[in-house]
Amino acid sequence: MANLCVKPTAESVKELLDALFGNSVEVSEGTHIEAADGYIANYISDEDKPIATCVANIDMVAYSGSIMMMIPKGGADDAIDSKELTEVMQECYYEVVNILSRALMSATSEHLRLEKVYPPGTNTELVASLGDDVEVASFAVEIPGYGPGTISFTLT
Repeated sequence: MANLCVKPTAESVKELLDALFGNSVEVSEGTHIEAADGYIANYISDEDKPIATCVANIDMVAYSGSIMMMIPKGGADDAIDSKELTEVMQECYYEVVNILSRALMSATSEHLRLEKVYPPGTNTELVASLGDDVEVASFAVEIPGYGPGTISFTLT
């Protein structure tokens, strides 16, 4: 394993999300999400090399994006049911995964930056392009006042 980045833990993810959403976020081990089924955040090195991805289900994007803008839970639920997230939800989720990049770095790891978040069904090859020698960390996240979502990191 090349260890270009740090494998996040439930504790490291919780710490960052607590700072965003309040101290009542619950994070536990979760189920892996396939790239084709989620929103893909692509993290790259300073040399623009893909280092890690974070795939999120629609619930995670809707709930975390909604809490950031104080969009009522009903609005997030409607977006999930219709599978049509607002631009604001998606932009706020971008900020969430941008902050989660901190869980992937240490003083000795590569410096990472969020390149882009791709919608479901697009750029699914990003995860596969990381190769076979990867680690995966998946988490169930309970967004306070909204509901559960899931994220899966794939790391080189």
